[in-house]
Amino acid sequence: MEISTENKKATRSLLGYLINPKLQISIIIYVTLIMIILMLQFYIFISNFNQDIILLINSSGIPQASDISDTIIQMFQKDWQSFLYIFAVIYIFFLLVGGLVLSHRIAGPMEKLKKYLQKCTETKALSTIQFRDGDFFADVAESFNTAIESVKKTN
Repeated sequence: MEISTENKKATRSLLGYLINPKLQISIIIYVTLIMIILMLQFYIFISNFNQDIILLINSSGIPQASDISDTIIQMFQKDWQSFLYIFAVIYIFFLLVGGLVLSHRIAGPMEKLKKYLQKCTETKALSTIQFRDGDFFADVAESFNTAIESVKKTN
């Protein structure tokens, strides 16, 4: 089965945002799973809180099947349900953006180091390497640069 040119372009443009797709997608998946678990806990908390409100209304002396108690319960449920949906959409947006930024800070330096080592292999020239500010593994670049300086001094 052949992938259409349109699908290939869409895949390439989506993957164009990713430096190391395999690593970055796994990071985003792990972070998403953690957030889903947290959202489920939040949902359970709201459900329990909802049950507490129903018990409070029932114990307040308002007849259980009265229009007032039903209206209060429905308003409360509708408000929390709307809040939960809005919260979930906002949460997912920030989760995806945050996961992408975080994964770039991890995958970027490793990809740069990999390309640098390939270039060193091809050109047989050694020089120092610098990562972007805020990238993870800055200590790897420092250690690598120290090793390069040491090799240059011994030659």
